[in-house]
Amino acid sequence: ARSPGFFLRVADRLYALNDPISAARVLSTLVEQVPGEHSLLRVVAFRLLQADPTSADALSLLREIARLAPDEPTSHRDLALALAAQGQCDAAARTLAQVVNMTGVERFGDISVIALAELNALPATCPLKEPLPVPDALRADLPVDLRVVLTWNLKDTDLDLHVIDPHGEKVYYAHQTSHQGGRLSRDSIAGNGPEEFILRNPVPGEYQVKVNFYGSRENRLLREATVKVVFQRQFGTAAMKTDAQVVTLKPGQGEQLVGVFVVAKMK
Repeated sequence: ARSPGFFLRVADRLYALNDPISAARVLSTLVEQVPGEHSLLRVVAFRLLQADPTSADALSLLREIARLAPDEPTSHRDLALALAAQGQCDAAARTLAQVVNMTGVERFGDISVIALAELNALPATCPLKEPLPVPDALRADLPVDLRVVLTWNLKDTDLDLHVIDPHGEKVYYAHQTSHQGGRLSRDSIAGNGPEEFILRNPVPGEYQVKVNFYGSRENRLLREATVKVVFQRQFGTAAMKTDAQVVTLKPGQGEQLVGVFVVAKMK
């Protein structure tokens, strides 16, 4: 009863048994037990969003996380993306612009640049009534065909995104650009992400997406990290397709496969 991981595993099993109502009830117990632990609240929100991207309960949790951790840009970015999923497009744009304009966020890698790309891509899938809340010089459509974004629940934690293309070339923190034009964002070693891989014109074949959990300096209730990996095709266009996986990882287990893209050959 005192182990958050136990409740998370029970909720996962209930989701697997197609009982989302009971799963959400189990997750709500964690919220009641540690209402101020925003890293754990983020796990609950991740689980709820995986089951239902338009979950109102998840949106409420993300609002609370942003209140508890106002200086963490990841919290505001998570909230913005949830607002967009619920069709609250202008609120999502304002929140993403807040992330773009935050200062002192170097430990979160390239989050300002990532949020700017997401802000520019927003109107393609979420119509705005208001103009984009950034200067004209920062407005640009930059579509890419293949995109992966990794975030996690724990601060002061080092996880790394690895992508291996059909030629066997691996893009990771020590090799951030590939021969065919893939690019990995700057390593986020002390925040909780995001890390992003983008590739404008992928060659046909299989792309493996892996995560390596090096370790954490955070004193926390959970010994494991919960990661959210978002897979997107045709990012920045009206035809964008998105899938998300929420995975629990333990440190010291090396690269762990979390997903695969298969790019078909042109007919």
